[in-house]
Amino acid sequence: MSVYLRLRGDNVSRQERHRRLLGILAQDPLQTDQSLAKRLGVSVPTIRLDRMALGIPALQGRSQALAKQMLRVEASSEPADTLDDVVSFVAGHSAQASLVIDRNTPVIRQGVVPAYFLLAQAERLVYRVVGRENVLPGLVYARYLRPVQNGERLHMAVDMIRKTRERVVVVVQIGRGESPVFRAKYAVYPQASKADHV
Repeated sequence: MSVYLRLRGDNVSRQERHRRLLGILAQDPLQTDQSLAKRLGVSVPTIRLDRMALGIPALQGRSQALAKQMLRVEASSEPADTLDDVVSFVAGHSAQASLVIDRNTPVIRQGVVPAYFLLAQAERLVYRVVGRENVLPGLVYARYLRPVQNGERLHMAVDMIRKTRERVVVVVQIGRGESPVFRAKYAVYPQASKADHV
């Protein structure tokens, strides 16, 4: 007698899994392979194989692509400023601001704010602190900790934690009260040091 063991996710075709994977990453491109595997009911190696088949980069590559995309958008047309109240600002050091999510926020989809919107708002405050004219974009590591809903009032804190001739490192946390919703670390490069390596 033969026995067939149905594994988790076997009841979903590869094409359907790919479709769902693309849909999840369209809503939140900062999902890790581990969280994708859990949501789709498959193993992490399967997710990696699916990403390779679809030409989807790993989390670090998606984070960098998002950062570059937001810089291009800001360069072509300045978006509406959602940072309602900059509570404190020290150029070259730190800043704090409030961020209100309401029905006038154009990027809200089905009442949930996409991760790339928080990434864009974080970048705007980062470059105010660092000084956009003095640096070139580098690496960004970001974590979207929980969905942000319409009507939430968030607090954003930006702190420069390291500055050398070669690199400036800035951390960002967005949260509501004691509950963080988004964390990111940015590494940007002074233009002079970048040019020295060309």
